[in-house]
Amino acid sequence: MSATGSRSSSSATIGRIQFVHPLIYALILFGMWICYAASSGHPLPSPWLQPLKDLGLFLFRTESILRGVFWLAFLAHVYEALLAARFASKLRNELMFIAFWTFQTALLGYPSLRIIKEQRRIQLKQNNQNKTQ
Repeated sequence: MSATGSRSSSSATIGRIQFVHPLIYALILFGMWICYAASSGHPLPSPWLQPLKDLGLFLFRTESILRGVFWLAFLAHVYEALLAARFASKLRNELMFIAFWTFQTALLGYPSLRIIKEQRRIQLKQNNQNKTQ
């Protein structure tokens, strides 16, 4: 499924750079930032962010657990970025293509990884069809 929400199996979708929707960028980056800021022990930069910190503390009980959640999410994004680099290198062996997918997935995690995985799945499906013909 592409970032626009349509599923396509054409070869035009394989090996393409696709951006995740800007709203997804904003939500994930803001969520990671607020999780880090809420767990840092420092006051938040704006009082209107306090309810978000309170929600995080309600869900995870302490700042140290919230900090652990942030670091686990960070490590998950790093792992997903490594997977994206692997998938991208199988699609096109070009440094800029691989770097794009690695960087975007490091920032956004699964929404980006899902797109590159779908491209790889389509490529493998087409390769299997070509071998059977």
